[in-house]
Amino acid sequence: MAQPDLPTLEMDTFTAREFTSVINKGIYKFELASSSI
Repeated sequence: MAQPDLPTLEMDTFTAREFTSVINKGIYKFELASSSI
């Protein structure tokens, strides 16, 4: 019964990881920019 939900769950996890990594990169660049001012 859980079989059909697995791909969706994996996609959600992957998307969340990608989103988090993008956010972290944005924060990192923002910190670099504000520390160089």
